[in-house]
Amino acid sequence: MNLENKQVSNQLEVFSADIHRHIYEVTTDWCRGQNPKTYAERHIRDIQHFNKLDILSSGLDTLDAVRCLYDYRRTAIFANDIQKYVEPGMKVLDAGTGTGILAFFAASQGAKVIALELNEATCQLAKELYEYLVNIGMLNPDLIEFVCCDAVTYTPTHEFDVLLSENLYTGMLYESQCSIISNLIKYLRISGIVMPASLESYVAIGCTNSVENLKKGCVLVLDPALPESCDYFLLTQPVLYDSIDFTQTCFEGVNKSLNFIATADGRANVLWIAGTAIMPSGTSISFSDCDYFTEPVLLPFDEEHNVLKGEQIRLDLIYSYGCKPQDINIKMSHEWD
Repeated sequence: MNLENKQVSNQLEVFSADIHRHIYEVTTDWCRGQNPKTYAERHIRDIQHFNKLDILSSGLDTLDAVRCLYDYRRTAIFANDIQKYVEPGMKVLDAGTGTGILAFFAASQGAKVIALELNEATCQLAKELYEYLVNIGMLNPDLIEFVCCDAVTYTPTHEFDVLLSENLYTGMLYESQCSIISNLIKYLRISGIVMPASLESYVAIGCTNSVENLKKGCVLVLDPALPESCDYFLLTQPVLYDSIDFTQTCFEGVNKSLNFIATADGRANVLWIAGTAIMPSGTSISFSDCDYFTEPVLLPFDEEHNVLKGEQIRLDLIYSYGCKPQDINIKMSHEWD
């Protein structure tokens, strides 16, 4: 999908509730007004950005949380499912609240929300935003309790009707979504809702002429204006290799053997991974039509392989959820078993 089509696609998803649209507009305006030089940046140009963070112990950077907020279509999809499933008096747990935007949507539905955030600076930002929304009369006070803590070890004191947990990264790398769900799912009522409901991950074998940029990590495929985001092509069709059901206790990782048939000649030197999240309503959030959500990543092979169109390729992929790309065990061979 090119950039022009992507921008058109973003306009197809709108907020179904005026209050949610107003909250979104006021919240984004407030963030831009606080620090426009930082919060207005939309793309990461440092390909080692996530490798520099200790996400499991300190959470994402506050700027990353704000970028998630600025992803209009992603936020609208969550808002519309919250409107559909969250009712007055419900108890909602928002694990990894970031800017607090999803908690704000739930509170506007009359729910009582506990919002968990690991990053202290991000948690403070969410508190300030909530206070601002209360002061201007957009939200009622005492509906949201913010707790700065690790959702992986947090112990609720009661059951919840809805569990919001959007700690997603492509291929379920870096982030601790699965550990969070495994910890908190037992506190969800039997008829409770989890948002998102699942994550599908896709993989293909590719080629890039900029493999030197990949020696110590992954390239985030974010912006067609960036050379490192575009200098690749796929040598196979993408295939679904992992599907995680967030309504269940999550497993620990991926251990898969996959078979491909090359669709083009080329020098196979990277693995392409992308993801799609599925909401309880069935709406999907795909890498192809969001600004900052499970973008494709390129992961380097230890050695290059020349492949020919029609050739059979076997790929072994082993890694733990939440790991960094350099910890993935990738093995490619030219023949199926």
